[in-house]
Amino acid sequence: MEVRKRFSHSEKSGYSIATHTPAYPPQSEASKRQRALKTATQLASPALVTTLAYFAYRVWCGLPHSGSPNVSLAGDAWVRWMFLGVEMGFSLSNTLKYLVVSRARDRLLWRTPLRLQQDKVPTVDVLLPCCGENLDVISDTIKACVVSDYPPDRFRVFVLDDGNSTQIERLVEEIRGWASKLWPVEILYAARQKKTQWLKAANLNFGLELARRSAQGPGEFVAVLDIDMIPEPAWLRALVPHMLQDDRLGLVSSPQRFYNIPKGSNVITHIDEYMDLFAIVQDSLQSAYCTGSGFLARRAALDSLDGFPTESIQDDILVSLHLRAKEWKVTFVQEDQQYGQRPATLGSFTKQWVRWMAGALDMVLVLRSPHLQSLPSEQRRTGSALVFTVFLSTITVALSMVGLLLTLLISGNHSFIFYNSPNELRNVLGLACLARATGFLFDFFISKSTGFRVGWVPLSDVWLLPYRIQGLMVASLRRLGVPERFVAAGAQLNEANPRGEPLVKRLKMVLWDSYAIIHLVYFVSLVGGLWNALPGPVTAWSLLSVVKAIASPTPALMSSIMYPPFLQFLYICCTQSFVPIGYALNPDKVIDREALLFRDEDGVAHPTNEAKDLKRTAALLGSCGLFFVVLGWYGLAAVLLWLR
Repeated sequence: MEVRKRFSHSEKSGYSIATHTPAYPPQSEASKRQRALKTATQLASPALVTTLAYFAYRVWCGLPHSGSPNVSLAGDAWVRWMFLGVEMGFSLSNTLKYLVVSRARDRLLWRTPLRLQQDKVPTVDVLLPCCGENLDVISDTIKACVVSDYPPDRFRVFVLDDGNSTQIERLVEEIRGWASKLWPVEILYAARQKKTQWLKAANLNFGLELARRSAQGPGEFVAVLDIDMIPEPAWLRALVPHMLQDDRLGLVSSPQRFYNIPKGSNVITHIDEYMDLFAIVQDSLQSAYCTGSGFLARRAALDSLDGFPTESIQDDILVSLHLRAKEWKVTFVQEDQQYGQRPATLGSFTKQWVRWMAGALDMVLVLRSPHLQSLPSEQRRTGSALVFTVFLSTITVALSMVGLLLTLLISGNHSFIFYNSPNELRNVLGLACLARATGFLFDFFISKSTGFRVGWVPLSDVWLLPYRIQGLMVASLRRLGVPERFVAAGAQLNEANPRGEPLVKRLKMVLWDSYAIIHLVYFVSLVGGLWNALPGPVTAWSLLSVVKAIASPTPALMSSIMYPPFLQFLYICCTQSFVPIGYALNPDKVIDREALLFRDEDGVAHPTNEAKDLKRTAALLGSCGLFFVVLGWYGLAAVLLWLR
């Protein structure tokens, strides 16, 4: 049930606007999520401080200091320094996350959902770029746009076909006939005949030019929706009021949500951490970015840029930066107004990540563009930090995974950490336990703020590293003049699901075609390295001795294979390297698209409530069980060593 409250708007606009209470999530649930995110921002600083204190003490233990032997010059010191680098590399992304989130502690902003009332509304041009997607997907999105709760004479729908398909052209003609009897909205089909750029932004600029040259002229606002995204009926009435409140607001975005993610999947993950955390934090810091779909832009703001910038395939971030450089504002509204499809197979999902990473490296150079020199310094730093974090975390985690393997293979029975006395070892373990405890609480409340759609195991997407690195390589080669062409994300939905294929073919599709042979080699190497690091030959008696050692740990074991951070990173690397292998053995069950939709009396498709509500609590608890044991060992190890 909607709860609306009238409030006076500026006389300048003359529009009637009301606040709105969404039906989902319920108000009580939404309040809990907001409190959880607020708590997470307050925990970010303690997590950051304890993490930095832990590493500072680890470095201090490795340096010569009064009254202690110079362990930094011991024969195996380089192994200990290497493992310290491994720890720092694995912890970098979380440390940067603590830093970013802590900045929003006193500035956390939740924008009030609004609704534009009555039929006096501004004009909107809806742009739907497409290129090779399935006809049924295209049809459902166009129809959902056509029946939007908005006066039909105040918006138009442009289907921009970069595939130049006669089938799509005929489909649009059929929908035009269907709409004329139901909701007489103007629907236009157009395809670029000469493509000098394969970018989505170039296609959108083609649509802007069509609107400008039309008899009615361009609309006051431009809405953009990916062709596989089904909008909610009130999406335009929800976004337009934010524009009417501020004449300098150039673009407003809404979250991207998905209805086809297999339940319990460890491969096809959400982007909810960005939508439910970083997008809100960035908006609170006045550095929001366009989410790429389901956004509304002011036509005058886009005209001031001469359309959507085309320097990078990362057009959503790029247009946000260019708008702010021209002193336009960009905001994010935390209200779900679109539901689409993620690539539902490992092959298609990893190809999307390659594209994203190639765009991220592009942004490193774009940020140095003369067009962005007028960007405010704080927003330039935020944009640089976003790109820098993605790039640096990819490289450091990759080096840390290699370093962890080398530590296992060459360390033998040597200690992984520096300590000069039992007291120093106790202090190291105590700080490690404190840093992980505060980090765990932070991760838990972040997960709670998303309705447990995001897990609380750190580095839960490490298995994507080879594809991230591939994206960086693709972008680097493009800068050297090597051409490439990415397939539209919606077109990747056409890839076959390997679930019904024979095991041998599945293994080929995953291990060879998707390069997961890298994961298999690394997983086998980790197991071999762990075997090498165990003290003495592995027998039933030696394993029993290890079990007994847990109850009475020695400093030698506690500083090597039983060191809690080592076990944590070993667990992450083993489970993450096995993700694509597990997918090959038992691929996700992809539910038929029609089973995830319901159709109203006019045949318009809408995602079911069950498909929208993809809580992953049960799956997360199952996959995190062993990790909780590792976390428990942090505290138990510290207590046992202090009692010695």
